[in-house]
Amino acid sequence: MADVPLQLGPWEPDRAPHMSPALTEAVNVLRVAGAYTPMPSILEETGVTLPSAARALFSVPLPNNTPLIYAATTTKIYRIDPGSTVQVYDAGSIAPDYWSFAQFAGRTIAVNLYVNPQGALPTAPFAALGGTPPRAKVCAVVDGNFLVLGNLQNDGIDGYQPNRIRWSGFGNPDTWGTSVGTQADFNQMPDEGGSVVAITGGETGTVFQRKMITRMQYVGLPNVFTFTTVERARGAVSAGAVCSVGDLVFFYSDDGFYVWNGVNATPIGTGRVDDWFRSRLDHSRLDAIISGFDPVTRCVFWGFPELASSTIQTMIVFSLGDQQWTSVSMPIEVIAASASLPRTLESMPTPDTFGGSFDDPAFAGGVPILAGIDSSHTYGAFTGSNLASTITTGDFQVAPGARAIISSVRPIIDSPNVKVSLGLKNQTTADTPAWTPAVPINVMGIAPMRANARFVSYRMETPANDSWTRATGMEIGAKGGGWR
Repeated sequence: MADVPLQLGPWEPDRAPHMSPALTEAVNVLRVAGAYTPMPSILEETGVTLPSAARALFSVPLPNNTPLIYAATTTKIYRIDPGSTVQVYDAGSIAPDYWSFAQFAGRTIAVNLYVNPQGALPTAPFAALGGTPPRAKVCAVVDGNFLVLGNLQNDGIDGYQPNRIRWSGFGNPDTWGTSVGTQADFNQMPDEGGSVVAITGGETGTVFQRKMITRMQYVGLPNVFTFTTVERARGAVSAGAVCSVGDLVFFYSDDGFYVWNGVNATPIGTGRVDDWFRSRLDHSRLDAIISGFDPVTRCVFWGFPELASSTIQTMIVFSLGDQQWTSVSMPIEVIAASASLPRTLESMPTPDTFGGSFDDPAFAGGVPILAGIDSSHTYGAFTGSNLASTITTGDFQVAPGARAIISSVRPIIDSPNVKVSLGLKNQTTADTPAWTPAVPINVMGIAPMRANARFVSYRMETPANDSWTRATGMEIGAKGGGWR
C-alpha cells in the first residue's frame, strides 16, 4: 500500500478521535474556501498604546470611509488616530465594568453600568446625554430611530432594574422618560429570563436575557414596540458572547453556540466544540468573553477566559463560509471589525524593506480589517506575519486490520518549512499516542518516516513568520506490516 490520501477534516474536538475524520487540533489556522489558511498576527499601530487594559473597542466609518475608532479602559475612553491616542472621556474612579457602544444620530454612544450615558460627535469629547437617561449595561440602535438601553442601574421610576429596557425619543438620544409625543418609553422583560445581557439592533431589535430571547418590532403609537419571546430557557451568557453579522447574530448560551436569524436559534457547536469550550471556560468570568467579526475571512471570533489564566489567551473561531471551527492561541484584550487607518509618513515602510506598491489603497485607510488590542494594550490589525500553526488528525488504520509501516508523509501545504510528526498507538484504549520527533520535508516535499503501529495520528506544524496560504491534506506512504 502506498500514497494513501488523507484529507483534512473539520476540527471537532468533542468527537472521539479514534477512526474519526475530524481533527483533534487546528491551532492558529482559519477554515476558508475548503482549506485551512494561516492566522495572521497583530500588526501593531506605532504610537497607539493604552495606559491600561482595554475593555471595549468600537469602530464606525466616516463619510470618507476611514474609520472612527474608540477604545475604552475601565475608566477612560480614547479615540485612536493614526499614530496616537486622544483621551476623550475620563469617568474618574468607578467600579470596573465593561462598556457598550453604538452609533446614533451622528454621535458615538457609550454606556457603562456605573456612568451616565455619554455621546460624542466625531471630533469632540464625550458628554452626558440630555434628558437624564438611566445608567445601563448595554445599548443598541433599533429601527434606526431609537437608542435602546438595557439592564438599567438607576431607572428614574424605581432604581436598579436589570430586566428592563428603555428607549429614547424618536431620532433623539437626548429625550427620555415616557412620552406619547416623543415615543420614548420602557418595557419590563420577563423575570424568568434573567437580566438583560445584550441588545442587537437593526430594523428589528433582539433582546438577549440569560434565559430568553425576545424580538422587538416597531409598530408606532400607541405601543411603539411589540415584544415577542421566541426562545425560552435559552439566551446569551454575556454581552461579549454576542456578535452581530448583518442579519445574523452569533452567540454563546449556557448550552452551547448558536446562530440567530431573527426567527429562531440554530445550534452550530453541538457535538463539535461545545464540550471543549465549556470545559475550559471560567464560568465565574462570563463578562470577560469578547467577540468580533473578520470582514475579510468572514469568520466570527470569541476570546474567552480560561480556568488556568487570568487573561484571554485563546480564541475559538467559526467560519461562516465553511461552517467549521478552528482555534487561535494568542493573548488578546479586545477585538472588533474595523477598517485600516490612514498611514502617517513616519509609519510608512522604507523602499528598501517594502516590496509592494506605495499606491496600495490600504495606505489611504478604509480597507476592512479585523482589529484588536493585544496584551501590551497596543492597537493593531490582524494583518501581520503568520502565527505558528498546528494541525493534528485523529488516529487511523492506514492498513485496515493490520499494523502499518509508515515510510513517508507528503503534507499538502504550500509551506517549505512544514514539519510532520506521527502519533503512534497499538491499542484503542491508549488515550495518549507516543509522538515521533517532527521531521522537515525534503526537496521532494516529503517527510521521510520510519514508524510501525496499528493506529497513527498525523500532525503538521508550521513555524511563526512562515509564508504559506493553504493546507488541505496529506499523502501517506505506508504498507501493511508485522510487529517488527
